Amino acid sequence: MLTLADYEQSPAQIQFWIEEVQRRAGGSLAIQVTNRWRDQEVAPDQATLADVQAGKVPLAKVNASAYDTVGIDSFQALLAPLLIDNPTLERRVLESDLATQMLAGTDELGLVGLAVLPTDLRKPLGSRARWCGARDYRGVRMGVGEGEVATATVTALGAAPVSTIAGEPLRGLDGLDLDLAKSR
Repeated sequence: MLTLADYEQSPAQIQFWIEEVQRRAGGSLAIQVTNRWRDQEVAPDQATLADVQAGKVPLAKVNASAYDTVGIDSFQALLAPLLIDNPTLERRVLESDLATQMLAGTDELGLVGLAVLPTDLRKPLGSRARWCGARDYRGVRMGVGEGEVATATVTALGAAPVSTIAGEPLRGLDGLDLDLAKSR
């Protein structure tokens, strides 16, 4: 039995991967998900990477956006704004050799990357206005999660990035760049 740390509340995004691993292991391996792992922290994925490095947990689901915060830039192509803008393109990228190249970046941390999984595509959400163009970002306070790409993007558009904990009240923010499923 292996424990997999996941700061989200449901293993829905990783359930197929877990079932496939268990199937290929022929029943000799089981994976138990520990949900809400470090979910009240500003940087849960960064802390989870440190937990895996320290041996506190053998497996973890970590969002690609966290890797650049620890010096790994191999996942940044997944995060570039508007580069991957539909599920079909995302699937093609994840099934290509690019995924293997991205995972190789985890070697620098002394970790072994096992898979790059699809996720919901991110879209900005405004509390006071619609986000139709770059000018809509100027002068606003935008909630962002972990990762230098999101922070750099919001800053380049003229907004002030504010580190946000998923699920916390969004007081004082004009917009949000977090996965909506994690922000409920």
